[in-house]
Amino acid sequence: MTTAAGLDDALQDLSEAAGLRLTVLDWTMAVVSYSIHETDDDRHRLSLLLAHSGGWDPPALTSQDHIIEELPQVGRCLLIPLTDHRRRVGYLLTVVGGAAVPPAALSTLLQGRPVSVSCSHCGSCMRSTIDPGPVNC
Repeated sequence: MTTAAGLDDALQDLSEAAGLRLTVLDWTMAVVSYSIHETDDDRHRLSLLLAHSGGWDPPALTSQDHIIEELPQVGRCLLIPLTDHRRRVGYLLTVVGGAAVPPAALSTLLQGRPVSVSCSHCGSCMRSTIDPGPVNC
């Protein structure tokens, strides 16, 4: 899966706003994009995510806006489902370990999560963006 133009920048902006290192997974749980991981611990967690990319089963479907899931080799993670108007297309992930995600950071993630939007012209082009405005192919 290739990333849409602007997804990496939008993810980095969201990461900085929430104060968390973020990763986008597609629906197969493969890494699609990630924010800058600055510390050695952050880079180690990212290397585990990349090494095991696509190796996990997707979480069970739920109506919740976020899920805490234990990913083998990585640990406890917060997963926020990413959907288009028809189906789940992936997840926004941050490794939380034993810590709770601060409520303000969770609110920022839920409000600013990247979403996929269908093209208003042909309906088949997809774009991932923080701002789900009109898409034109």
